[in-house]
Amino acid sequence: RELVKQMLASDISLSVLTSQDCPGLPDEVAIFRGDLITGAGLPAAVEYADTVIHCASNPANFYDTDVIGTNQLLRSLRAHPNTHLIYISIVGVDRSDYPYYTAKKKAEDAIAESGIPFSILRTTQFHDLVSGLIGDFLNNHQGWLQIPGGMKFQSVSMQEVACKLIAASLSFAA
Repeated sequence: RELVKQMLASDISLSVLTSQDCPGLPDEVAIFRGDLITGAGLPAAVEYADTVIHCASNPANFYDTDVIGTNQLLRSLRAHPNTHLIYISIVGVDRSDYPYYTAKKKAEDAIAESGIPFSILRTTQFHDLVSGLIGDFLNNHQGWLQIPGGMKFQSVSMQEVACKLIAASLSFAA
């Protein structure tokens, strides 16, 4: 949503693929109904795109969304070999065996091997996620907070990441 907000504020035309019946997006956004995992709606959504920014992820269904969904997207993009794909990932996916991270790395690898022009932006966790984790931890432990040894956070704002994604998309279009 932050990316859409900033793109509209910069007068960048965009479209969004969504499986939601009422995604709550502004009228200026062209909406394509579809499903990343099954590939439904993807060919129409990417047909006229110069750049595709792939931000879809689902920690509850990460393998299907990040691995299968990314491969579906790559299949659709093969018909448009000049379309630039930008994928958002996570710092450290190449050094972790955490299943969500390994799925993100598999998606990165599939993109890199696809032959499609691409950029990958690895970010740290968003401030909101870290704040939520700390809040949940506090709520579950009656007000005291004990940080496990070795746990580190260097979070980033969604606004900053959206700016980076937009800059990457504009640099390719230029």
